[in-house]
Amino acid sequence: MQIRRLLEKAESARLSELDRLKTRLYTNITHEFRTPLTLILGPVRKLLSKTDDVSSEELVSKLNVVKENGERLLTLVNQILDVQKLEAHHIQINYESGDVMALLRYIVNLFESIGDAKNIKLIFECNPPTFHMDYDKDKLLKIVTNLIANALKFTPAESGGQVKISASEKDNLLIIAVSDTGIGIPKDKVSTIFNLFYQVDKTPSAIGSGTGIGLTLVKELVEVLQGKITVESPDPSTSTGTLFLVQLPIIKVDKTQSGSKVLAIDLPKIAPDNKLPVSATVHSNDVNDDLPVVLIVEDNADVANFISECLSTSYRIEFATNGKSGMKRALELVPDLVISDVMMPEADGFEVCQFLKNDLRTSHIPVILLTALAGIKNRLDGLRRGADAYLSKPFYEEELLVTVEKLLLLRQSLLKRYEGLKFDDGKTSLTKIQFESSELQTNFDLHLEDAFIKKASDIIRLHLNDANFSVEYLCREMSMSNTQLFRKMKALTDQSAGELIQDIRLQKAKDLLLETNLTISEIAYETGFNDPAYFSRLFMKVEGMNPSTYRKGKSE
Repeated sequence: MQIRRLLEKAESARLSELDRLKTRLYTNITHEFRTPLTLILGPVRKLLSKTDDVSSEELVSKLNVVKENGERLLTLVNQILDVQKLEAHHIQINYESGDVMALLRYIVNLFESIGDAKNIKLIFECNPPTFHMDYDKDKLLKIVTNLIANALKFTPAESGGQVKISASEKDNLLIIAVSDTGIGIPKDKVSTIFNLFYQVDKTPSAIGSGTGIGLTLVKELVEVLQGKITVESPDPSTSTGTLFLVQLPIIKVDKTQSGSKVLAIDLPKIAPDNKLPVSATVHSNDVNDDLPVVLIVEDNADVANFISECLSTSYRIEFATNGKSGMKRALELVPDLVISDVMMPEADGFEVCQFLKNDLRTSHIPVILLTALAGIKNRLDGLRRGADAYLSKPFYEEELLVTVEKLLLLRQSLLKRYEGLKFDDGKTSLTKIQFESSELQTNFDLHLEDAFIKKASDIIRLHLNDANFSVEYLCREMSMSNTQLFRKMKALTDQSAGELIQDIRLQKAKDLLLETNLTISEIAYETGFNDPAYFSRLFMKVEGMNPSTYRKGKSE
């Protein structure tokens, strides 16, 4: 009886694990399919909307994006079918004779531009330089491309790291080694890395890292070729860097062959999961300081380019290639709006959103999460982290444009909240308004914005009679750069920090004019003006009358 219960419990656990794997697979497949679909449907819709005035150059460019992403989608489908064939043992080996080193060299060359754009050095070494043997070109191509793409994917874009591919012949074996200086694999996870749908939990965005099919396919193909693959992190203490070692038996060496049979034209185009980083391909419109600044945080260059094309006529576009650099860039720029993908390396979009919404320097910025995770749970997760809008891929250009426009208009409501800023008895009184929108979900955290305004005004009042108190001093007290303080203050009050200091000083001067018998000069010095004549001119400019007339008029 006890054995039966144990068996039932084990079966229940097995089914539960199977359900979990299926759910994870479907989630990842959805993500992987939605990105290329966005880049297929988006350019096509754009072209169809303006077929009369589209240039031939633009047509070719957008059709190339469609073609490349159609091929990428086909590659994903074929990988799934390959795994199914392998599991069903319905796969054949098609050997041909040729220079295997030439094939490997060609594959590595396909990834060189990607490595250059990511500041990752790609190294290929082979010994001997040429080696003729019988091999299955298609299977070897899939094995090596998956390993290189995987190495590039998990080596951070800004790291200045390297991916090394080496090939040699030893003991009648072809040995292919692919090593990187990336995030590595924890020692306790190495044994499970080839499991179907498995992804290392240490990756910053595990779901976004891919389907979990690639390495399983590699292992299965190596074994079909009667070979062996092993993996290790060279530095187990830090789990930094990974080494994959493939050993394939040399079935036959064709010593009579004098030239390579591998021709570039015979090889399919490689479409790895990670496209070129944004910084290498996207273009920003001419700098116009009057345009609202939109920061796009997206690790797929084609998606970033497409979003940029949608917005660039009305907005100044800036870019970041992953979540970590996105947070850093947002702090530097303090943009008017952020559009972030959810599934990214370094930090995902949820983390980006939560960070920005909880930092006093950026809490006012609207955030749009743009992702393939279209389920209600994911939408709720995004909204709970502070997202102002959540758009799922593939999206319509008009939908993005309207969402951006509405969010920026709603954010202007903050100006109404602070336009009635008054200072009475050292207290800041804020005009209260309600934020309501039936069209768009918004997340205004007024507590942080109120705290920012109160902190700034309190610091200014504390130094009100100090003529040397400046914007630079206020920046230090607020722990913000000049740019951060300027853009934050401008977003909330439509004033610069200098204008706010001036307004608070004049407001205090008006109070002193009405409530005390101090002279005009004494009031000027009391409110931080070291030149009474300048104080009178400024007062006249702002109030339309000089201080004496103001005092006399109010007292009558």
